[in-house]
Amino acid sequence: MTRAVAAAALALAVALTATSPRPAWARSQTTVTYPAERVFAAAIRFVRIDLDAKILDRDADAGFVVFEYVDDGKPYRSALEVVATDKGVSIILDIADRPDYLEQVLLDRLRRRLRDDLGDEPRPTPPAKPAPAKPETPAPAPAPPAP
Repeated sequence: MTRAVAAAALALAVALTATSPRPAWARSQTTVTYPAERVFAAAIRFVRIDLDAKILDRDADAGFVVFEYVDDGKPYRSALEVVATDKGVSIILDIADRPDYLEQVLLDRLRRRLRDDLGDEPRPTPPAKPAPAKPETPAPAPAPPAP
């Protein structure tokens, strides 16, 4: 009987772990090819107008906004970062104590807002091709000695 209880407890623990939301420290992100300054401005409008969230702090130079996202009448501390990378602009969203699918839904809404406000995403610029190496020219042969 003891083994059966232990096995049932283990099965319950595994099931709860598998179905529980991810840890609060995890974040969701997406990448776009719009200019970072335009993405940040649109993100501020999205947070303030579309989400009707209270902005607690923001810094355009650092590319972040901290806000209170309200879900089911309860406020959750949230952060959105806009980071320029070599592949485009990463938008990172973290909503404390909420499941990651909510972050992904909001990122999808922000992408739609960007497309509505800024048009289709620009194509990423291909990396610059390195200039072909110039062949080395041999040094001139020394002049023969004079007789």
